[in-house]
Amino acid sequence: RQDDGSVISRNVDATLIGAEIGAAKSLSTNLAARSKIRYQYGENDSDNRALYHARPLTADIALDWRDYAPFGSYNLGVNLHYAHKSTRLDSDKTKGLGFDNPLHYQSYATVNLYASLQTRDRFAVSLGIDNLLDRKYHAYNEQPHVAALSPNAVAAPERTYWLGFSFNF
Repeated sequence: RQDDGSVISRNVDATLIGAEIGAAKSLSTNLAARSKIRYQYGENDSDNRALYHARPLTADIALDWRDYAPFGSYNLGVNLHYAHKSTRLDSDKTKGLGFDNPLHYQSYATVNLYASLQTRDRFAVSLGIDNLLDRKYHAYNEQPHVAALSPNAVAAPERTYWLGFSFNF
C-alpha cells in the first residue's frame, strides 16, 4: 500500500498447492455414489502470510439412481456439498492486502436434489432444487482474479429451483 492510497500487488515468492481426489462406486445395478474432496494451500513466502483467494477444504458426496424406461432413461439424485471454515486468510489490511472477506470462508453445507429424463439420446429435460434446506451462507469466491480493495460479502442463493432442456440433432 502506497502513501497515496494505491496498491501494488505482486507475489515475488509464493507457494500454491492444490489437491483434488474423487471416487465413484456402483452400489447396485441402478445406484451409484460419487465423492470429491478439494483442498488448496497458499503462502506468500516473501512475507510469510496467507495467499489471498485460496479455496478452503470442500467436499461433495452424491447418490444417483439411474434406470431405463420404454422412452429412454431417467435418473434421480442427491448431492451434499460441504465447505470447511478456513482460518488462513489475507483479510487484514494492516498485515497484507486484505482481499479475503472472512464471511466467504465460514463452514456450511447444502443439500441439492436433481432429476432428469432422457429420450434415446435426442432430448433431455433436467430439474432440481439447489440449497434444499434454504441455508443462509456465503460461498467461496470462485473468481480469484477479482481482487477488490474492499471486498463485500455476497450471500449465496437461497433455495433455488431450476429446469433445463437439451436436444441433440
